[in-house]
Amino acid sequence: RGYFTRPLEIKQELQPLVAEIQEMKHAVLLSSDGYQKKSDEQYQQIKRQQQQLQEFHKREVQQLQDSIGSHQQQLEERQHQLLQESDDRQKQQLQESNERQRQQLQNFNERQQQQLQELQVAVEGVRQDN
Repeated sequence: RGYFTRPLEIKQELQPLVAEIQEMKHAVLLSSDGYQKKSDEQYQQIKRQQQQLQEFHKREVQQLQDSIGSHQQQLEERQHQLLQESDDRQKQQLQESNERQRQQLQNFNERQQQQLQELQVAVEGVRQDN
């Protein structure tokens, strides 16, 4: 008779132990679930930080590109201005050179005219002498 009742007694003795083990198992599952949630939160936080970093880099790159574009535009405008000034200077120099040549030509013509008149006067004088 003791042989058959013994397993039942053992089972009853073990019942609180089994319950305690079940509680511990449940606690471990809860804490691992909590750990999982914490891990998920950290993962989300890291993802947010990565996203913020990417957006920051994007803004930085955009600002640099804008700045480069702006400088390039200023350079092109300055280059255009310098070319314009250079063209204006060349035009002015050309006009001054043309004006000098015209003046020299006019002076030369006036001297030629004067020499021609003197020559005509001399020829007229020789004629009258003869």
